Parts: sequence; C-alpha cells; structure tokens
Amino acid sequence: MTLRDALIQLRAFARIDGIYMALLWTLSFGSIILFPESMWGTMLAIATPFLACARLRVFRDYALDGAISLRRAYAYLWYVFFYASLIFAAIQLLYFLFLDHGTFMAMITAACNTVIQVYRAQHLPTQELTEALQTIRQTPASVLPFTFMGQNMLIGAIISLPIAAVMRRTGTPRPNVNK
Repeated sequence: MTLRDALIQLRAFARIDGIYMALLWTLSFGSIILFPESMWGTMLAIATPFLACARLRVFRDYALDGAISLRRAYAYLWYVFFYASLIFAAIQLLYFLFLDHGTFMAMITAACNTVIQVYRAQHLPTQELTEALQTIRQTPASVLPFTFMGQNMLIGAIISLPIAAVMRRTGTPRPNVNK
C-alpha cells in the first residue's frame, strides 16, 4: 500500500468514526440542555476517550491487520476529532440559531452566578468572573459553536497522544479473523 492509499484509508475510517463521535457529543449536549440536573450528559462526555479507543482498535484490527504505529494511530485519532468537531459545530450552530432561544446562556449565567456566590462566601475576588460572565453574555450565539469546535480539536489533539500510545501495536500483524 502506498503512502497516498494509506492516508486515503485513514481519512475514510476517521470520517466514519468522526460521525460516531459527533453523535456521542450531540447526545451529551442534548442531555445537558434537556436534563441539566442529570449526570447523563457528563457521563456521555466522559465516554469520549473510550469511544476513541474502541474505534481505533477496530481500525487497527480490521484495516491494518492488528498493527499500527504511534504516528498513524495519532494521525487517525486527530482526524477523528477533527471531523467530529466540524460535524458537532454544525449541529450546535443549527441548535443555537433555531432551537435555543437563550436556554444555554441562561444555564451558563446561572452556573457562573453560583460560582460567584461561592467566591463571595469565601471572600475571594469576583471581578474576573463577573467580567468573564459579561463577555459570555455579549458573545453572539452563532459564535459559540466555533469556540467549542476549537476547544474540541485542542482537547482531542491532547488526549489522542496517550490513547495512541496505549493502542499502538508494532511487530508482525495478527491474522484478522473478521475477514
């Protein structure tokens, strides 16, 4: 397999797995919006590295016959998080433009106000938190998905390295029993 073919294969698998990751994030985001008191949204978000691990294992074992280098595993995961971030940003943009009507900002404002009260009770300065809250309130809803997209890509790039290190397998490829 040429390097070009390997990159095409890697991107194709990453696009499919990016859809799975975006679905997980969408379920997490929806759970947080619909059921803010529930832990389901947080639990689904915490499942992100586990889904990434599972999908990398499928790619390694199915497409690469059980062997993958650290570099290829990292590139694969980076692409997965890249595609997932793009898809999720599009979903969030649609949500913020057509469905939100201020719900998300109200949740963020309530959470920040709670933190500010805790800071005041502890006699800590709250000026920075108040300024941050004002900045968030002034941010147009159409900008938020792109902010989250950048954060998702950065976090994805960071957590991809340890996942790739754990999931890499060098040496003689195992025979794939799924073929």
